[in-house]
Amino acid sequence: LNVSNWTYGETAQMPTATAKAGTVTIVITDAAGKEVTEVTEAGTYRVKATASETTNYTSASAEKTFTVAQATNEWTTELNIEGWTYGETANKPAAEAKFGKVTFIMDEAVDAGTYTVKATVAKTANYTGLEAEKTFTIAKADNALTVTGKLWFVYLDAPEHPTNITAKYGEVEILGYVQDGKEYEKLSDL
Repeated sequence: LNVSNWTYGETAQMPTATAKAGTVTIVITDAAGKEVTEVTEAGTYRVKATASETTNYTSASAEKTFTVAQATNEWTTELNIEGWTYGETANKPAAEAKFGKVTFIMDEAVDAGTYTVKATVAKTANYTGLEAEKTFTIAKADNALTVTGKLWFVYLDAPEHPTNITAKYGEVEILGYVQDGKEYEKLSDL
């Protein structure tokens, strides 16, 4: 009876047996004693080979154990995410593992700033878990003002405001000197 150990994800080294005579039957059972026809999971297995009795030979049997070891997982594509500028479509993180599903965890990245994304693969009996972190930046966007209409003021009791001033991001605060003032004041407060 020939048995070999191997690691999950490698080519299976299924047990083999020969006898001088008779038909050889091989039965493999898992750690719980359940018979299996294919070994696809990590664990310890028992194999029993039995040669049937013939006219000239008695029956014979042999038992051995073998192990399929837990694989050491690895990244096949390292965790990556490109930063972007505020207002642009957010980029998605990417990573791939040799075994298992990659899950990404990150705070909601909305405002300009620096953020961290974490990629994880949960550990199983078949392979080890993985974890990686990467920081990325949402850069501040360049703002712009748009003025429509005439930009003029009338110095009377109530000043006139420009027809319309808008900002690409945020609100516009219009500041100006009052007639006798030395400091800027919000014109909307005059």
